[in-house]
Amino acid sequence: MANLDFDRESGTLLLPLEKAAVGLGDEPVRFDGRRFQPKREVHITLIGKDLGEAVVEAAAQDERVFDRLQQAARAVDWGYQLTDAWYHVAEGEPGGGQAETIIRMADVPGLAEFYRRLGEILGRALEVPPAHVTLYTRNTSEGIGLADAAAFRRHVVAAVEPRAWE
Repeated sequence: MANLDFDRESGTLLLPLEKAAVGLGDEPVRFDGRRFQPKREVHITLIGKDLGEAVVEAAAQDERVFDRLQQAARAVDWGYQLTDAWYHVAEGEPGGGQAETIIRMADVPGLAEFYRRLGEILGRALEVPPAHVTLYTRNTSEGIGLADAAAFRRHVVAAVEPRAWE
């Protein structure tokens, strides 16, 4: 799978990106009075941890699952366009080491078709996740999973203006 990072152990699938392509430098920023670190590597998550577990479980029952998933991924044009929608995302209790990120949304036209095919492989309908790139983090190096619209609504603190940080 060219340009994709598939982990058979976790079932996750990432679309790796170059930091320069998303406008991410190497310097920390201050946002809302707090220091955020630039993410070490950037990607768009195509299959996150929770769904990845379902993929691994399905593969344990049918060894063809991984091959079918890779075929489905190869059939998709993974072009993307970053949008002008940026969000402050948080998880955990405020003041107690709460994980925070600044993300930028992405339009990935092939994602819906991939999720239709992946749903056929897993035998259930799947919700397409909100495609985004995590750019800056605080109290986490991984980011915050946004597997579906409900997780997005639960974790987004507010929309932010691009470059609203120092």
